[in-house]
Amino acid sequence: MTTSQADTLNHLPRLPDRRDVGIGLVGAGFIARACHLVAYAGAGFRVAGITSRSIEKAREVAALRGVPTVY
Repeated sequence: MTTSQADTLNHLPRLPDRRDVGIGLVGAGFIARACHLVAYAGAGFRVAGITSRSIEKAREVAALRGVPTVY
């Protein structure tokens, strides 16, 4: 497969028309902190809140990634 063929596969998901609706994230582990929150920010999504089994961990990740509300 050539690069031009790969470009025409249209394999990425279609982004929603509205990105102003906030996302709530459950979990504050490595994947949430280093992958999900970074990807959401890069795609222009607003994360409105985060929760975790440990409120301390949720607060830590919220402060690190600018999430305004911790549950």
